[in-house]
Amino acid sequence: MIRKNKMTSYEHKVKNIYLGGPWWSPGENTIAYYPFKEDFDDKVWSRTLTTSWCTISQWVLNIDYDSSYIQLSQWIAGSTLTINVRYYYWANSSSRQWNRNCLFSYDTEEEHACFPANTDQWHTIWNVWYYHNRSFTNWDTTLTLQNRYNIVITKNWTNEKIYINGVCALDSNSSFNNNSYPVNFIWSCATNKPEAAQWKLSEVIFESKERTAQEVTDYFNQTKSNYWL
Repeated sequence: MIRKNKMTSYEHKVKNIYLGGPWWSPGENTIAYYPFKEDFDDKVWSRTLTTSWCTISQWVLNIDYDSSYIQLSQWIAGSTLTINVRYYYWANSSSRQWNRNCLFSYDTEEEHACFPANTDQWHTIWNVWYYHNRSFTNWDTTLTLQNRYNIVITKNWTNEKIYINGVCALDSNSSFNNNSYPVNFIWSCATNKPEAAQWKLSEVIFESKERTAQEVTDYFNQTKSNYWL
């Protein structure tokens, strides 16, 4: 009976998170997995997190305040990497200008992907940016309020791709090697630059391989109904 319960629990996890598919399932390439459904636990390798002003409710993690951050107890390095996350853009403050949200960052100033929360006269509101060679690059994709997104970031040495809802929005060879700038924060804000956006996130998956464009699209198409997309 105990053995059956354990197997049922595992099958339940696979069904709900990975849909039991032939790809993107827990395996030798999975570095860490945070569903953020009931707690902050890594369900694969027990990497702990330090969190500030974050809560879990209604099966998602909530970024509650301008100073919220989520830091890994152990860096995630490696020249080849895929990161998957589900996002819901909940709120944005109009009282701040040129504040940014740092997603999967090396530290508070070295971002892998950066999603500005607001704008000033030089920047377009909600445009997505990414960080490379100590500079920010804007690309023609926007994230809007009250919408859900599947964001996937792949790294292969200095090549970086970012997918939004299964579509490749960035393919650049100007980024930095993740082995030299490992992921330290899942979410952070730059020093003295508090965030203005509030988000809800779930299904954070780190893998030590580069997923193909087809795999990313397949994953999105086969899971989007779970997120009302």
